[in-house]
Amino acid sequence: MLPFFLALNQFWNGIRAGLRDPEFQALLTLALSLIAIGTVFYHGVEGWTWFNAFYFSTITLTTVSFGDLYPHSGFGKLFTMIYLLLGIGILLSLINAIALHAITENQKNPGRISRYLFGTKRIAEKNAAPKTEKTD
Repeated sequence: MLPFFLALNQFWNGIRAGLRDPEFQALLTLALSLIAIGTVFYHGVEGWTWFNAFYFSTITLTTVSFGDLYPHSGFGKLFTMIYLLLGIGILLSLINAIALHAITENQKNPGRISRYLFGTKRIAEKNAAPKTEKTD
């Protein structure tokens, strides 16, 4: 369970670091806008509740499909195809940006996880070979 929370922490750190980057902000805004557009569309056209429309918009863009909801109208199916083609690329770009920012943050402070787990400086420093002095 601990690795899950550590990964979640790194994911959150990647988002926080990304919020300082204008390109990341644009991707996040675009992804949230796409989910909002999908939610409004499915609520209006398919007649789903707001929650079901939001749920379907989210699982569609993340390519997780349980088959419990699907568009019934021809217009809804056409919208879903276009929504998928545009949305998956945008969402994957956002996830990639989060990962890059998380990796960058981890490289800036490489011992953070080991300090969190073990309360030590860095495992690498602790296990490093002792330096030998050169004598002339």
